[in-house]
Amino acid sequence: MLADNYTNVRDNFKKYCDKIVTENESVLVTRKDDKHIVMISLEQYNQFTKAVNNLEYLISLNESIEQEKQGKLTRMPVFEHDNEGTIVIHKCKGHYEDK
Repeated sequence: MLADNYTNVRDNFKKYCDKIVTENESVLVTRKDDKHIVMISLEQYNQFTKAVNNLEYLISLNESIEQEKQGKLTRMPVFEHDNEGTIVIHKCKGHYEDK
């Protein structure tokens, strides 16, 4: 990670942008009153966002597994037949009951 103050980054903005994109660098931009920022490429940002989303999904999945182990989930069929033999597809994924 590179680090520089706001004035130098502003004066050399293209240079820093090129380093970020071509050399996969990140840049810490120091500012007054500790209001610093980090500059990263869109590719790095998308990777971080994907990682956060994946982590949130895994946490949610783990919570669901724990609820199932505790018997707090009611299983529902994804589809079933109605009285006329027609297949009915349910949109809900399940139902949580606080037992």
